[in-house]
Amino acid sequence: MLRFTIRDLLLVTLVVAMGVGWWLDHRNQAAAVDYYTAAYKQWRIKAGAADEVLASFGFEIKEGFVNGGHQKSYNPPPGLMLDPAQQNAFIDRVMELDQDK
Repeated sequence: MLRFTIRDLLLVTLVVAMGVGWWLDHRNQAAAVDYYTAAYKQWRIKAGAADEVLASFGFEIKEGFVNGGHQKSYNPPPGLMLDPAQQNAFIDRVMELDQDK
C-alpha cells in the first residue's frame, strides 16, 4: 500500500504550481510579443506615409545609422514658405492619412 506524507504532497503541489506558473507566464509573454509586433507594423506604415507626404512637399529624407541606432533626418526644401493654400493641402493630406487607420 502506498503511503504519502505531507512532505510528499507539498512537494507535488510545489512542482505542479511551478509548472502552471511557468505556463501562464510563457503564454502572457507570447501574447505581448504578438501585440507589440502588430503595433510596430502599424507605426511603420504611418511613418512611411508621413515620409511620402513630406517628400511630396520637397523635403529631402536621409536615413542612416548613428551611434548604433537608426536615424532619419529631414531637410526642408530651400526657401520653404508655405502659402495658405499649401498649408491647407498639407493639413488635408495629413488628415487623410489619419482617416486611413
